[in-house]
Amino acid sequence: MISKNKIFIFITLYNTYSFPLCYQRQADIIYLLDNGKCMINKSELPDNYVYIKNETNLGLSSAFNKIIKTIELHDDDFLLFFDQDSIIPDGFVKNLIQSYEKYEHSHNIGLIGANYKDENTGKVAFRHTKKKISEQVYSVPSLITSSMLTRYKYIKEVGFWNENYFLDYADYELSYRYRRYGLKCAVDESITFSHTLGENVEYGREHYLNPFRYYYVIRESVKMLSEQIGLYDKIHFLAYVLLYPVSILFLEDKKKERMKFYFMGLLNGIKRINGELERK
Repeated sequence: MISKNKIFIFITLYNTYSFPLCYQRQADIIYLLDNGKCMINKSELPDNYVYIKNETNLGLSSAFNKIIKTIELHDDDFLLFFDQDSIIPDGFVKNLIQSYEKYEHSHNIGLIGANYKDENTGKVAFRHTKKKISEQVYSVPSLITSSMLTRYKYIKEVGFWNENYFLDYADYELSYRYRRYGLKCAVDESITFSHTLGENVEYGREHYLNPFRYYYVIRESVKMLSEQIGLYDKIHFLAYVLLYPVSILFLEDKKKERMKFYFMGLLNGIKRINGELERK
């Protein structure tokens, strides 16, 4: 392998009929964590792919924690996280690890990620808040789940993924917690991959989400307000919670359905309810 330490990739799946092969030669073991009704033919999996079917939808954080706490890992092993909508090019993992190791100790890097292009819009991610480390590497407040790279010892130190966050903002919360432990989050903008945010751009909107998904977005936004995050971040989440009804009224489709899930998310966020919302 490219490193003396083992490389583990973890990918959550939900209601998909295929699995990504782009990781096959880039890690020691790739874990496919099935949270839904996936139709994966295990006989077609490469030798270093491990398929795990969860009995219920555990969400992102619990699915990751369940496997991380079960398998044998060593402190310096690399853990890399993705969701099913990400595709990486050849050499991606090697390049990301090299960047990580270059700045890990000199800049206290705990998490590093790559730049991504949203396949719905064709746009490359742009970060408004970042601090230069090198020509292509920047420290940032948070990373998205896909391409998050860390060592086992660091995620163990900060307490693993927070299972109070089912899906949305689990990555933000983990990033904030790394920073509270004095470990920076970084992004190498010279390393890129393809990612899909939301469902489509049929309505001319970036990152379009169906009404049901906003239940989780609002619920977890409310929870983030009680976390030990900065004032700017709290204002961001508060504004999102307060202004989303305005967006529904003037900009969104399916207004009645969206308002229903908005208020359900708001109420359950205040109650700090976790897990999957059962759809009747």
